[in-house]
Amino acid sequence: MTTATVSPTQPKTWASGSVVERGAANPALCNRMMFHAPDEAKFRTFADLRAHASAQRARSKEVEVDLSKFLFAHKDGRDYVYVDDYNFRLTNLFYKQVSNEAGVRIEVLEQLKPSTRINVLNELWEPWRNGRKDVQGNAISSERKLLIEANESDGFDVRAMNGARYERLWDDEVLNEVERHLLPNGWVPAYPTFNIDPATPVEKREKALIRTDRYSFSFYFTEPKFKAGDGFSDQELSGMQGSAAIAAAQGFRSPESDGLGGLRKGIMVYNGETGHKSFGWQMFLFRNVCCNFNIWDLSEGRTKRVRHTKSVRDAFEVFKEDCKNLSGALSDQEYSFLAKAAKTEFAKEDEDAIKRLNRLGVTNANARAGVEAAHLDINGGNLSVWSVVNGLTWHAKELENEDDRVALSMQAGDVLNAAMAK
Repeated sequence: MTTATVSPTQPKTWASGSVVERGAANPALCNRMMFHAPDEAKFRTFADLRAHASAQRARSKEVEVDLSKFLFAHKDGRDYVYVDDYNFRLTNLFYKQVSNEAGVRIEVLEQLKPSTRINVLNELWEPWRNGRKDVQGNAISSERKLLIEANESDGFDVRAMNGARYERLWDDEVLNEVERHLLPNGWVPAYPTFNIDPATPVEKREKALIRTDRYSFSFYFTEPKFKAGDGFSDQELSGMQGSAAIAAAQGFRSPESDGLGGLRKGIMVYNGETGHKSFGWQMFLFRNVCCNFNIWDLSEGRTKRVRHTKSVRDAFEVFKEDCKNLSGALSDQEYSFLAKAAKTEFAKEDEDAIKRLNRLGVTNANARAGVEAAHLDINGGNLSVWSVVNGLTWHAKELENEDDRVALSMQAGDVLNAAMAK
């Protein structure tokens, strides 16, 4: 029998107390994950986030098992699976994976008495024990990798089950690179800058640092480059000129040094330690003024997403290099590029702008909405390249699907570079 160290936390339970519940994962990448994750998944500081990931990694390890050897049992009010020399307690996510492999809905299993549930699982598991085959009659591999974690009962919980080809990238590894290189280069965990009480100190504002038992998500931005009358934040109705004036109007006495109200670089990093999500990072230009961002490719922009197979290690090496080299400052070359975009005409009329966006790959619906939003004062109020790009990212926030929002933001970055290429 394998023993374990004691876990410092008592997990929640599910399915009549038989299965450990750790909370559902929010599938969004940015907005919902940033500020609508469960309270227990939010961290006040990066140090807290890092410590949580490191402690869990110390309690966790991978084991390779054969599904055909699974035998389910119930004891001490919990459901377990026996395999080789182990007996593992089933967690909520693992239970869902088991029910899927057994071919029975988890909602059905939840309604059964423990003894009946175990009998049903063992009965339905027979195809694995006899050698499961696909519809063409080919044998299906029964080899799996289990992510297990020491629990408070001197045993192990199964956090997740993955295929034999799964290559795990630990949250602790990802956050280690952020701590070693990204933070020293001027990046800080993102926090709300609008719709908050200006008297609330930055250190007390909610940070975009999220970690559940299935995924981690963190969002970092840099100190903005303020410039009075920079043209990026002019508001005709209020008469304010430039990002520094906007920040001052929010109640900040020294906007040049408080890190609010201007152009920032941003990067969001996400990882699915249990296989729930892929690993990736996306770098973008962030406008504090209207919370728009577009994923761009100026001097050092990068976006990458990869599944947890052997290729994830190659991607991680690129990520480590990015963390070492990504500067937190908006360079003069980048700033000049954007300033020029604000003075460069994209089209003379709306219909011409829409047609040009269509030629650049933007759908008609997104192009029309983006051009309409470009006329808002907060986005520039004209048909300059800068205004149209901001119109697209403004509209992207309204799209229901997160992948669609990210895709349109990436298109906005492509439009910016394509329009300014000549």
